[in-house]
Parts: sequence; structure tokens; C-alpha cells
Amino acid sequence: MSIPLYATFSLEDLAITFINLLKEGRFEDVVKLFNVEMAKVLPPQKLETVWNQLISNVGELKEIVGTRIAEEGGYRAIYVTCKFAKTKLDIKVVFDSEAKIAGLWFLAKESEGVHGIYIAALIATVISMLLWGGLVYWLSGSKWIYFALMLMNLPLSAIVNLYIKKPMYETLTSLLKVPPILDITSPWWFLLLIHFLPPISEEAIKLSPLIARRVRNIVNKSSALWMGMAFGMGFGIGEIWYLAWRISMMPEYAEYPFYYFGGFIGERIIAVFIHGVMTAIAVIRFMNGRGGLLVGYIWAVLFHAFANVGAMLYQIKVWDATIAMSYTIIVIIITMCLFEYLRKRELKYKKPKETVLFSRNSINEKS
Repeated sequence: MSIPLYATFSLEDLAITFINLLKEGRFEDVVKLFNVEMAKVLPPQKLETVWNQLISNVGELKEIVGTRIAEEGGYRAIYVTCKFAKTKLDIKVVFDSEAKIAGLWFLAKESEGVHGIYIAALIATVISMLLWGGLVYWLSGSKWIYFALMLMNLPLSAIVNLYIKKPMYETLTSLLKVPPILDITSPWWFLLLIHFLPPISEEAIKLSPLIARRVRNIVNKSSALWMGMAFGMGFGIGEIWYLAWRISMMPEYAEYPFYYFGGFIGERIIAVFIHGVMTAIAVIRFMNGRGGLLVGYIWAVLFHAFANVGAMLYQIKVWDATIAMSYTIIVIIITMCLFEYLRKRELKYKKPKETVLFSRNSINEKS
């Protein structure tokens, strides 16, 4: 009768052995520590890809700092704190009752205080509210209602990303049998389909407040621009926090101070304004009836897709960062020109203030 492995070695020792094998690149030996289900999910070739991708982000593994054990859902989880060249990570190794590895996670090591990305998100939010919110408040005639409309759309970015875009993306890759990682080798029709997924879903959900009759009742030709700007900017500010949450879970950014996210701050501030203009296009067309809203929505989707071209081509490594940034500058200039065009149109529908040349009281006073 054989003696179970965990009877002679502690689970902490097994977890450390597992990580050392990963470091040495002995992926065939690593998989021997997996249970049957885990071995199917992470065969040696796929495990090697996962490990190499991690190393490319956080640098070489320098040392194992410590371990801790936890009971989670009937399984024993060993958290191995590892020091990499760029940051620290907790590698979570889950064992089943036979001391076989049944789960594996690479987790950002919890840092002291607030994660730097959240401070960066707060800075981007405050500047966006002061800059773009202040602009809308000033140009609309000092109306606070547009700030309330912005608040309505704050949670919509998280909703559309978690419950619409993500499930749709997973369904499409599964049904069409296309690798989920986009690159230059992906089919062109699939890249086009995925490129239009965010514009189609995001522009639709940004208009969802119009479902409420009370909101529709305050839309008119002089308020449509500012309501659209408020809807879009609210979505954009919510997107700041959704992306910050996503970034906070990426191990390579765990120990970055907030000032390392300067690019994130600048990009998000600009994105808030662009989101506003996109949605304004659709809301302005809403004044022509439901058919007008559909036309406006299509134009907003097309402009959104146009704005995302640089990011898509950079993601699949067709353009480098310099070209993608140059394209973004062009998008910003076009967006500003479009906003100015829409603003001048809005002025035509704005009622001029009445000027009283004389009144009965003034005549009486003179007499």
C-alpha cells in the first residue's frame, strides 16, 4: 500500500516545489502534480504560455518570501508570497483531498493603503467633473440638472462590461471557434465584429435614461446637446472606476504609486469628453422622433468605432504606440470641432432673453 504524498510532505512544501518547477521551466513535471481535471485545463504547453506571459509582465522570480494556508470550500489553499523583479505576488495553489493541485491563481499582493490606480481614478474624476461638467454647466445656462443626469449613468459602464460585452465576447469566440486572444492572425471578419461590439453595446446603454418618461419630457432642441453630453460623460466617469478596478487586479501594477498612472489620467479625461459628444449626436437626433433616435444612434456607433481604430490596431500590433497616439490626437481634434458645430446649432434654438425697452411703470415714473 502506497503512502499518500501529503503524509510525508507538507502542503506548503508541495506548493513551493510546484513554484520552483515553474521557475526552472519543467512544465511536464509540474503537470504531474495536477489532478485529472486540472491537467486537462492546463497541459504543459498552455501552462508554459501562462507562466511566460506572467514573467513578461512582472519580471523573473527572485525568491519565495513566505506561505500561509487557508481552508476554502472544502479545499486547502496555500498562498505562496513570491518576490518578482517588478513586484510581489501571491500564488494561490489549491489542493484536493489527495494532495493534487486542483486550482491555480496569480494574485496581486495586497499593498498597504490605497492602490495607486484608485488615487489616479479620483484625480481623473475630479478634473473631468470640473473641466467638462463645468463647461456644460456654463454653456447650458448654469443648470444643475445636467449633473443629476450624469449621476444616472455612472454604473452603466460596469453593467455593460460585466453583463453584456463579456458574455457576448465569450459566446462569440465559442460559437465561431476563434481563439479569444486578438492578434494580427485573427480572422479579419472576427476583428471587425469585435471592433463594433463596444460601440454597439455602449452607445445603446448610454441612451437608456430616455426610457423614463420624465427624462424624455425635458428633452427639447435647446437641451438635447447638454443632456447627451451629461449621459455620455456620466458613462465615461463610471468607466474610469470600472477600468481602475480591473487594473487593481493586475499583479504587475500592485505596487505602482498613483503618479505612475499619468497616462491613464490623461486618457480617461479625454475619453469622458468624447463619450459625451458621441451620445449628444444620438440625443439631438431624438428630436426628430424615434426614427431620428435610431439614425443618431447609428451615427454615434460609427463615430465610436472610428475613435477606437487606433486602440484596436495597437492591440493587434499593427500600429506602434506613436502612430496610435497620433491617431488619437486626430480623433480629439475632430471631436472638438464636432462639439463646436453642435453647440452653434444649439444656439439657434435657444430663446433670446427679452429686452424691456419701456414699461407702464417707467412711463408713470417719468410723468
